[in-house]
Order: sequence, then C-alpha cells, then structure tokens
Amino acid sequence: SHSARPYLLNYFSESQLDYYRLVARCLALFSECIWFIIGMFLLRLYQTKDKKFLYIIIFLLGLSVLKELNSGILVFSVSVFIFILLFVYKPEKLKFLEQPFLLKIGAASYCMYLIHYHLGVVFVKYLNENFKLGYFSPVIVIIFVIVFGLVCYKFFEKKLIKLYKRILK
Repeated sequence: SHSARPYLLNYFSESQLDYYRLVARCLALFSECIWFIIGMFLLRLYQTKDKKFLYIIIFLLGLSVLKELNSGILVFSVSVFIFILLFVYKPEKLKFLEQPFLLKIGAASYCMYLIHYHLGVVFVKYLNENFKLGYFSPVIVIIFVIVFGLVCYKFFEKKLIKLYKRILK
C-alpha cells in the first residue's frame, strides 16, 4: 500500500517494490482461495500422512493470519489447525461429528455454501441496523443459514438430484 511504501523503501528499491506489487496483484486470486488450497493439502495429508503437507498447511495458515493480522483470524486459524491434526492423526476423537443432525448439515452444506454470503450480508446489515445485536448477529445468521439450507436441501436439492440421476440413465 502507499502508506507502507516509505517504510519499505528503507529495505527495498523502487523497482523491487514495483515487482513485489505486481506479484501481489497476481496472487490476489490466491489470497481469496487460501482456504480451498488448505483443503486440497489437507486431503493429501489425510491420504498420505506425509509431513511435508502438514508443513505446507502450517505455512498457508500462517499466511492467512499475516494477511489479516487480527486476533479473530488467529483464533480461527489455530482452531482449524487443531481440528486438522485431530482429523488426520486421531480421527476417533471426532466421532461426535457423526451425530445425525450434523450429518444432515453435512449433506446440505453445498446449499448452505451457495446461500451463506447472500443471506449473511442482508441479515447482518438488517440486524445491525434494526436491533444492534453486535456480535450476536452472526450467530443468528448462522442459525438461519443452517435452517434455510436444510429446507432447501430437503425440498429442492434432493429432488433435483433424483431428477438428474433419472435423466442421466
């Protein structure tokens, strides 16, 4: 950024900064996909138990923390990392995820993924403007997205999957 440029000029030349800025622009897509990329390496870690994938995941989680530099991202990243370690090395500790309600949420997760941003933005804005719920607003949004996702899955997605399978036969 322009505010950091004078400080960075103490360590880098103008041409180096311009080069790094160009690289950063090229990596803009990467910064938006970091959690997807972590998921890809998580699969490889799960399949192979190769520690190099663990180190790559640690590096990518570090990048996500450095990108935001706030305590919320740090707590989230550490939580994800602990969950990853449990998933890969101690899967028996995650048996609680096999609860019927959580399995239903898992089945409906694609629908929730598709709608969460749109519903979230609208509801957080509405709740904050009308009810001033602060940090409680996202909790309400999460509950609403889960309920809406489960309803959409039951009444739309399952029927569309059956139709799709029938057409493909």
